[in-house]
Amino acid sequence: VHGDLGNGTFWEANRILKKTNFDGGVLCCVDDVTSQSTSELKLKEVIPDQEYLVEMQATKDGIFAIKVDEFAVFDCADNPVIASNFDQLSVIDTTPPKVVIDLLTFPNITNVINVSWNVKFSEVIGSFTPKNLTLIEKNGTILDNSILTSVTVQENLEYIVSAQLNFSGVFTLIARSSSFYDRAWNPIQQSNNDATVVLDLTKPTITLENENMLVTFSNNSLVH
Repeated sequence: VHGDLGNGTFWEANRILKKTNFDGGVLCCVDDVTSQSTSELKLKEVIPDQEYLVEMQATKDGIFAIKVDEFAVFDCADNPVIASNFDQLSVIDTTPPKVVIDLLTFPNITNVINVSWNVKFSEVIGSFTPKNLTLIEKNGTILDNSILTSVTVQENLEYIVSAQLNFSGVFTLIARSSSFYDRAWNPIQQSNNDATVVLDLTKPTITLENENMLVTFSNNSLVH
């Protein structure tokens, strides 16, 4: 019995039967190798009374396997079949991974041009490149993602992404839907969009008015 990885699973039961009493009732579909069900299995006869293709349409995610139990089927001489192997597991995964992006630069209003974010996926993805992320300004301008670099925290699961910004603005790093996929090719859900940093590289100027003893800072800048 052979299994496969993906969203649809097929097995092939080879040359084990010689009587036409092989049906879904002798097969075990095991979710997480605990509970048994045969309602999701369909049979297609390949070689009459001898070889069958078994198709399963899973209704939920999980780890599945298939087997033929001992004494479930008999040959023409009424010899019972020996139980099949039960080691071909198939992972059914239809759940899109989530990703959370957190700003590591503190405070979020800064004059430090090297800005970093933590990018963490809820499950292992197929591959990662920071160029699949989007760095966007408050006015909607998308920056060239070639300025993004990354350091691996946990392979295909968590990364620190950095950018060197040399002009003032409000910047947000996001991961758009379908920019990354898990190993079953489910696209991610779009990340949160609150990982925003305010970069202020403009030095405030001071105006002194002796008559009223008034000190005014330019651009309504906050000072401390």
